[in-house]
Amino acid sequence: MEKSPTTPLLEPSDLQGCQQEVPCPEDIPLVVPSDLEECQQEVPSLEDYVPTSFWEIWKESKKVLSLIAPVGFNRVSTYALGIVTQAYAGKLGTVELAAVSMATITIGGISFGLMTGMASAQQTLSGQAFGAKKFNLLGVYLQQSFIVMNATALLFSLVYIFATPLLKLLGQSDQVADLTGQFALWSLPQLFAYANYFPIQKFFQSQRKVIVQAAICAGALACHLFLNWLLITKLGFGLLALAMALNASWWLVVIGQLLYVVIGPFPDTWTGFSVDIFHDVWSFLKLTASSAVMASVELWYYRVLAILAGILKNPAIAVDSFSICLSVYELLMMFNSRAATSVIISHELGAGRPKRTLFAAYVCLGIAMTFGTIFFTCIIIARHDIASIFTSNAIVGHMVYELSILLAFTLLINSAQPVFSGVAVGAGWQRYAAIVNIVCYYFIGVPISALLAFKCNLQVKGIWIGLLVGTSSQIVILAFSIYRTDWAKQI
Repeated sequence: MEKSPTTPLLEPSDLQGCQQEVPCPEDIPLVVPSDLEECQQEVPSLEDYVPTSFWEIWKESKKVLSLIAPVGFNRVSTYALGIVTQAYAGKLGTVELAAVSMATITIGGISFGLMTGMASAQQTLSGQAFGAKKFNLLGVYLQQSFIVMNATALLFSLVYIFATPLLKLLGQSDQVADLTGQFALWSLPQLFAYANYFPIQKFFQSQRKVIVQAAICAGALACHLFLNWLLITKLGFGLLALAMALNASWWLVVIGQLLYVVIGPFPDTWTGFSVDIFHDVWSFLKLTASSAVMASVELWYYRVLAILAGILKNPAIAVDSFSICLSVYELLMMFNSRAATSVIISHELGAGRPKRTLFAAYVCLGIAMTFGTIFFTCIIIARHDIASIFTSNAIVGHMVYELSILLAFTLLINSAQPVFSGVAVGAGWQRYAAIVNIVCYYFIGVPISALLAFKCNLQVKGIWIGLLVGTSSQIVILAFSIYRTDWAKQI
């Protein structure tokens, strides 16, 4: 029987072709890289959602309030250091009070405001780094801020050194200018205390570690009260003792904070000095400069309006009434949510959560408007008695009473302003916010104040209406910018 020839089912060439057409299962990628990227873009983080229940919204509100309360207390405590010094200066004499007020409010106020603004650059970077869990960067930004702020203090010290001739040039009397310059020179250590206080403050706030800082400020205020009582009331020392007490109290705050940085619960964010502080310093400087402009423009807006009040028909009454209302306004606005907003917004952006970013802004706005409503109500109720806290002059008291309605509405409407500014700081929009501030304050607010005060003869009321228009226009522009922003792109 003849065997049939053995023929292969597939030729080798056919087998190769088959292998090419039907790849092995383990060689087939389940998702190609482009598909994976697309998938990641379409499916957000599980944490990035907008809470809908009242309990979740309340939890977010408590998080904001836990920052607002101690930060507001810190601001009031440090502000009170200067107020206590002024009160004891009043016991030494009228000229001494004028000199100390000029040194602490004008010269000290400018340097304080400048460094507050500069520190917001560190707030932006540190908050976003903390949200992104790049904890080591907080220590780097802290050290960079130390260098920039102390260099600025060194330059600004020229204002303290040459305060007397500068004040005489501006028309101040020789007696007050000489004494103010002397007190400013003695207060020079306070300037460098500011330069070190703000970087550490932002280091704490970025991590929401603000309770111990509040305790340090409270302790410094208590020591300041004791020092002034001892040196002025008991021992009868003069102006030099006042300056030394103020320097000592500010440096007590700084040293207490430094100790907390070194021995506190910061193993990840403070790892000692690093050469990384010299990396990308230029970007840090640019953001710091924009932050300084943003804050300084706002600070000087109110001072320019006060100068306008000084050239009205009855300047003494106008300046007194405007200053009293402005003091009440600035004191109550210390409890605003700007710092808390900037911290929370920067955290959410750093963590890559666009929906939570916008939700946090809404929560902060709701809390701020609640405070604004409370302040509005308090001013309306107490409008007959506000002036009596500051003066017994009946004419000034009546003017303050008339301005109090505008003051109440300003507190209500402007309660939103710190929130929108805080969002701008958290997102790193300092340059844009600085431009908005310049346009709204100096091209809208000041001209309207001058027009209403002088041309329409509304006097102080006209100046305050212009103030309200300037700040309201800023609020509208920033609110529209926040609403129109694509927060996913921003991240």
